[in-house]
Amino acid sequence: MTSETVDASSSTSSSSGSHAFLWKKALFGAVIAIVTAFYLGTKVPRRSLSLDEASPNSGDLLTAHKLLSHTLAKEAQLKFLHILRKATFRKHEQELERLMVVIYKTSAQRNKELQNYYWALDPPIDLSLAPESKVGDAIQYQAETKGTLEMTMPNLLSQFDARFYFLQSQATRMIAAIAKAGADIETNTERKKFLLDMVNEYESLRDELVRAVTTAIECEDSYEES
Repeated sequence: MTSETVDASSSTSSSSGSHAFLWKKALFGAVIAIVTAFYLGTKVPRRSLSLDEASPNSGDLLTAHKLLSHTLAKEAQLKFLHILRKATFRKHEQELERLMVVIYKTSAQRNKELQNYYWALDPPIDLSLAPESKVGDAIQYQAETKGTLEMTMPNLLSQFDARFYFLQSQATRMIAAIAKAGADIETNTERKKFLLDMVNEYESLRDELVRAVTTAIECEDSYEES
């Protein structure tokens, strides 16, 4: 065997060894990359639900959550009306006072849960991405303004109880309707259940309001007959 043959053979063997080493190195790197991706996959930053992602209904879903949170916040403000009535020594019928307290406490708690926990679930809810609706905002503003006036204007105070029952029957039905609309297009299972539970809760509150009015009417009829 000539020296040229030995050199060629040695060169070929060295080249094959080098290729095998590079191939093994590449395979090892790929395995490491797959394993790393598997273990770190859950740590990928979550994206906020936007109009172009997650669902064709995501814009409607953001709007539903925006309306729901806003309405709950307004209902929670019944607390200040309750304090004002007490401060001016205007007593409520016992059942009306109980319902007023239940409604504002429940609304404040549900809004807090929504904002502090349920909106953080995947995909997270970011109200800054909700589409604007000038007409919707104007309608909501007018309804809220008129409702506030009905509850606070001095010349209407003699009708406070009746107006309270009427307005709160509308408000609790509205919250239930918004929550149901949101649940129908909600993509997160836990958040969907929360919304459906809220539907049942506010429908029950509305039923209590209706029963209170019915009882008041029956008592009035009995008084007139006697």
